[in-house]
Amino acid sequence: MRFNYKYAVAGSIFIIIILIAFVWIFTTNQKIDNQPPLEGQLSKCQDKKTSYIGLTETEAIDKANTENYPYRIVKRDDVNFMVTADYSPSRLNFEIKDNLIKIVNCG
Repeated sequence: MRFNYKYAVAGSIFIIIILIAFVWIFTTNQKIDNQPPLEGQLSKCQDKKTSYIGLTETEAIDKANTENYPYRIVKRDDVNFMVTADYSPSRLNFEIKDNLIKIVNCG
């Protein structure tokens, strides 16, 4: 059986790509620029979240941007969106029904 250089090169390139991806993942600074300081993020989010309930989607997004709070929409009209599993205690998670914010969670 002959040695197939094509497969050896392809395998080597694959391993290099995987190694580069791991290095990038573990060395990238993932700080969000507009995120409040780490101390008390969860309590600040808990205090803020009720003020968003009842706002329209646009109003809530404008308010979150003005207050420098990261946010994401996790559910709209009974449709769940795919979201990352990372936990950010200051991030607001909006659930929207009929263009109004119905539920806000932190994380």
